[in-house]
Amino acid sequence: MKKFLKENQLLSIFLITLFLLSLKFLITKNLYYKIFLNDYLQYSKNFSPDERISKAIISKKNLDIPYDAYFLGTSTSGTFNPINYKVYNINSFNFSLSGASIHDHIVILKWILKNKQKPDMIFLELKAYNFYNDEFKNIQSPEFGGYFNAFKFYLTDFSTINFYLNKLISFHNIRKNFKKKIINFFNKTRVNTEKLNREENYSLLKNEFNKVGVRFYENYFKRQKEETYQKINNNIILNKKIFFKRSEINEKKISELKYLINLLKINDIKLIVFFGPAYKDLIIQDNYLYPKEDLKIIKYLILNNILDDVYYFTQSDFSNDIANFELDMIHYTYDVADQLFKYLLNDKNKIGDKILNKNNIKNLKSKFIN
Repeated sequence: MKKFLKENQLLSIFLITLFLLSLKFLITKNLYYKIFLNDYLQYSKNFSPDERISKAIISKKNLDIPYDAYFLGTSTSGTFNPINYKVYNINSFNFSLSGASIHDHIVILKWILKNKQKPDMIFLELKAYNFYNDEFKNIQSPEFGGYFNAFKFYLTDFSTINFYLNKLISFHNIRKNFKKKIINFFNKTRVNTEKLNREENYSLLKNEFNKVGVRFYENYFKRQKEETYQKINNNIILNKKIFFKRSEINEKKISELKYLINLLKINDIKLIVFFGPAYKDLIIQDNYLYPKEDLKIIKYLILNNILDDVYYFTQSDFSNDIANFELDMIHYTYDVADQLFKYLLNDKNKIGDKILNKNNIKNLKSKFIN
């Protein structure tokens, strides 16, 4: 064998390379699930190339858990917290993704239908830009794209390797525990001890949120305790401008939505579609461009019989209070998401202008839609 490999050096190099790459694939893919999953999710923002990776990992880890509902949407709907909705006897998972496209939703839904118990309903948050030509450049989850895509990703991605190396050589936890013991031993300022406990509580809470797909905003919880953090958040929001442009509707994106709707109908899954709230400063920007574009899309979808109705929160009571938003003018807080959820579960006849259909969409034409 040695003689054969020596005489065939190129083949030897190829076989060794293939072995090493295969080993990397197996180690990376399996360690994701088994050894450091919670820690990886805890610090995935620092290491993972995209949350599509971590949410796919969680979903595969929870294959045996049946969900009654899923939340699909962009990062703004990441604050819908399934933990809070168990009081309605609804077990759910939040599959919202940063810059999610309708194609992302189709990929996720197909995977759910193939691998999980069929849900009763899908809550889908749409944005006007879901139907524009421009798209965010995101990584497709290797877990949902078949064996070839998974193999290709795990061979070329080094984010998990970086994480494991960091975990092996990092003394962060040792330092933290040592500091805590020193503080307790010398009975120093209680504030420092409380700070360490608070950090541990945030870490535990983030793990709970990760398990159900909820985006974690640590500053939200800090604001509940100290008003200073609310002022900081307000300044960040007011100084973070969102530039929005008018665009033509892309028929390909419309076709993708039709496909998604049809897939749900075939499987007898209820679809609830909504547009989330925006802060009032964004609402009035550029002569109400943001709500106009939302309503242009909604009008098109309803009048072309693609959707019967849409929950419309873009310009609503939530828009008036800056405390309802997180870091910018379109990402809303957990409290707002909980209130939206109550509306989405409500009888459509009882919530008035928060739901648009053929009976009232035309009345908005003169005021908002060009």
